[in-house]
Amino acid sequence: MKRVLSVLLAAVLCVGMLTGCGEKKDAGEVESKKEEESEIELPFDRTFDDAHEVLATLQAGGKCNFTSSGVSTLDDGGKLETLVDSSNGSFMTLIGNENSNITIVSTTAKDETTFVGVGIMALMITDVLSADLGDFLTYLSAENLKNMGTDIGDSKHEVIEGVTYFLTKSGTDPDYEYRLQVERDDETKEDYEQYLKEKAIADQFKATPESEVEEPVGYQTGMYKIGTDMPAGEYLITSSGGYYAVTADSSGSLESIISNDNYRNRAYVTVQDGQYFQFDGTAVPVSEAAAFTPVNGTYPDGMYLVGKDIPAGEYKVSAANGGYYEVTANSTGDLGTIIANDNFEGEVYLTVQDGQYLKLSRAQIVAQ
Repeated sequence: MKRVLSVLLAAVLCVGMLTGCGEKKDAGEVESKKEEESEIELPFDRTFDDAHEVLATLQAGGKCNFTSSGVSTLDDGGKLETLVDSSNGSFMTLIGNENSNITIVSTTAKDETTFVGVGIMALMITDVLSADLGDFLTYLSAENLKNMGTDIGDSKHEVIEGVTYFLTKSGTDPDYEYRLQVERDDETKEDYEQYLKEKAIADQFKATPESEVEEPVGYQTGMYKIGTDMPAGEYLITSSGGYYAVTADSSGSLESIISNDNYRNRAYVTVQDGQYFQFDGTAVPVSEAAAFTPVNGTYPDGMYLVGKDIPAGEYKVSAANGGYYEVTANSTGDLGTIIANDNFEGEVYLTVQDGQYLKLSRAQIVAQ
């Protein structure tokens, strides 16, 4: 699914819009709850049954009239359910893992008013209404919806506390204007614990006195024309979570995309003169990029250059709840450069050679 992620939307729900649909917990309540919990909890950990209970309550109160087409099983063992509200024609799609834990809730609506309503329902289902959305709470407004643009590919997004919020023009039907997707980025408690550690480090850096903060090195989040704004070549982009796209032009059309990906931590990208490079994070020429240094021998989600970031050899790759690996000959993003790739459960062995690139998603290597 194409995600042209431009200027963020941000978390999508205005407190004022929640009246009658849920109550935002104050910071004291949230902090108190965290102190009582001894385990790391996922950003949201609702099941299909939980979603049905929420919708049943809303339906009893006359807030919606969703009818389910039934829960189907996907090829990877995951679950899918589509619901339609006959009163306004809005759609809601639930996607979950093999244990019926919801990982994605997507809503589509014809008009702004309906969209706000089903958007609130999506956040109630995922139980993220109590998240600290901060300054982003004002972004779900008619004005922001109109400012998204007119192309189907237009999208705004924000990642908050391990959950990604997408506000996108709907591509399913011209009569359906808006789509909201709430997606859990971290599939396991181990992943989320790592996310919290990375966030703590980032927060500590932000708290450093201004005199001690070094000027950022490299190119920052944005869109660049290669040959004009930045030289052609290979770059390492870094971010705790982001998106990049290399396009042939600036039209924003699907056909213009040469390569794109959602990435975590690090990714290598090669660009040529005349192309456009849009990314979240910081981009540094490979010649200036430091080699990756594993902590306790661990290589988490990310992309690694074999021979520089990770030695050539055989490795055991592990994933607690479904992972993906990919070995490529270069960093152009061309599908023809893929040497090996697989979605897997548990553990697999993998051999890589100098000069190849290894991408890990929801997976890790612990070198012996």
